[in-house]
Amino acid sequence: MEHRRRSSSVTVRAAMALATTALLAVGCARAGTAGGPGPTPISVGSGAVSTATPGQSGPASPDLGTSGPVSDGRVTVSTDRATYGTSATVTVTVANGLGSEIWSLNHQTDCSIVTVLRSTGSAWVPMGPCLLAMATFPVATGPGRLRVVSLTPAVMSRTGNPGQLPGETTWALGRYRVVFAYTVGAEPFGGTPATVTATFAVVA
Repeated sequence: MEHRRRSSSVTVRAAMALATTALLAVGCARAGTAGGPGPTPISVGSGAVSTATPGQSGPASPDLGTSGPVSDGRVTVSTDRATYGTSATVTVTVANGLGSEIWSLNHQTDCSIVTVLRSTGSAWVPMGPCLLAMATFPVATGPGRLRVVSLTPAVMSRTGNPGQLPGETTWALGRYRVVFAYTVGAEPFGGTPATVTATFAVVA
């Protein structure tokens, strides 16, 4: 008799546990739909499962430059002034007025996308070569977009990586040329290379 009572007690407890589990499952299902759809499981490469909340943002858009004024149908390069003092920062703007992307390389003067040359009277000499120990990468500038490059006197005769070893603290007096080389198209360097230039002077 005592054995039968214990068996009945165990059976009742098991039934109650199953009922509680079922109620919890129903409650969780309702919680997922009460205020809209719940998190959606997403399988990841490791075989684990993570959740993503609806409305979560996707991958970031590629950097194609900033919006700004452009000359329709042309690529231009310009400086913010025609003349500068010996300690001034030269601001260079590349503007893409074409209907497609343009591509340039990032290992030009001071590791930027433009090359600065200084006139010696008989030749134009490139200034501030990039000394970063890394691969050269293509840089895309989108239609109607700008890229702005700030050049300091440190590009004059830099002897180490930018930001680590100092260059000159003043520009040498004279005439300078800014050259921007690019190709046009959806893929890097698939089109015909082209260049645009701007000039400036450093005066006392």
